[in-house]
Amino acid sequence: MNIDAVLKEVTISHRRRKLNQIIQGNGLRDAYLAKLARVRVQEGGISRLCMQALLWLSQSKRVLNAKELSQALEVEIGSTDLDPQNLPAIEILLGCSFVFVTLEESSHTVHLVHYSLQE
Repeated sequence: MNIDAVLKEVTISHRRRKLNQIIQGNGLRDAYLAKLARVRVQEGGISRLCMQALLWLSQSKRVLNAKELSQALEVEIGSTDLDPQNLPAIEILLGCSFVFVTLEESSHTVHLVHYSLQE
């Protein structure tokens, strides 16, 4: 995200300024907001799915594995039944979440890419 933010600047001077902001910790919020805006403009239910996943991961008291996250997202507000046909594939979730969510292959756990996302 930081490299993208630097490369979006059009002059060397602006790129250096952006890099200094990032080094000082000032650019991370802007980078997150830009990526979050990309998530929100996705079509159909993809945006909603990704935002729900980010909420689950940021509020979870422990690390969730991919199956647990999918099952959590399967639940619909107002419904008392689980619908196996409403179970989202983890590949779709990872694809729509850009740089926010990652899957650790060895443990099959899903993580936010950086602890600052929880804040």
